[in-house]
Amino acid sequence: MRLPSNVFAYHSSDVNWCEPDYEVSSFAIEFWSSISGIPMIVLSLIMISLNNDYTRLVPHCRYANVVWWLFVVTGLGTIYFHATLSLFGQFLDEIGIIWLGFAAAAMYAEPSVIFLPSFFSTNRFVTYKYNRNINAPFTTFKALKVVVDMIFRPFYHLIMLSAAVLITVLSFVEPKLNHVGLFLFILPVSLRWYRMNKARNLDKDNENFQALGRTSLVFLIFAVICWVIDRVFCPFMLSIRFPYLHAVWHILITIATMKFFVFTSFSYAMRTASEHEPYLAFLPFVPGSSVGIWHVAFRMPNRKSI
Repeated sequence: MRLPSNVFAYHSSDVNWCEPDYEVSSFAIEFWSSISGIPMIVLSLIMISLNNDYTRLVPHCRYANVVWWLFVVTGLGTIYFHATLSLFGQFLDEIGIIWLGFAAAAMYAEPSVIFLPSFFSTNRFVTYKYNRNINAPFTTFKALKVVVDMIFRPFYHLIMLSAAVLITVLSFVEPKLNHVGLFLFILPVSLRWYRMNKARNLDKDNENFQALGRTSLVFLIFAVICWVIDRVFCPFMLSIRFPYLHAVWHILITIATMKFFVFTSFSYAMRTASEHEPYLAFLPFVPGSSVGIWHVAFRMPNRKSI
């Protein structure tokens, strides 16, 4: 694809959504789609402030806030792209989402969720060895876990990083491929939800955990429906005077993504840091309100890791 001479120019992207241009402001082409990126930034910053114990206590998650910072970048890209419909804004928006997906997969997902063999799964390897050597001294198991963690998990992270770089390069060759790449994440997300939603061994937090998984999938489904209708049935939406479903998509996908990240990060903490007794905590926006943010907290944050 031949790139335009000025990738920062308004309308330099060939993507245009259903919302009428300059309807609200002469500075923002798609005003409502632009400002609907603000919740991504605000909610991500709140999650970063709530994530201190998680980054400290959960193995391999020292830099887990990278996921939420990438969500901030995605929000900024969304605001800029829909305000300008520039090619640079499109790259910032869509590549941010791609890196966000791979960062979340690297941080929280089992390799099998993205169809890699169980060879890459540190937890399975260690558990298998431990079960086969149940009478081995604790120090032997701990040493084995450290060695396996040092070898296998970074290798898995490297695969995710390489895939993100490859798709980024391809997006510059043909930006339209980004849409395909973005929706490819739906398959592993659905698989992850299906596997974890079948889990019944979380006792106290099982009800909240299952509800979080179900609602994340519901919001994802409605978000995709809004995206498709806005893209395919724009004339009809214009006829009923509601061409704003892409802005609704931003809000719904933000809710779905946040719920799903908490859903997966909690299951990962249960597998790798159970000695700290992780649980799902709810922070209401208004005291007593049912509207707020779920996050992972720990009942025993000061207990020494094993």
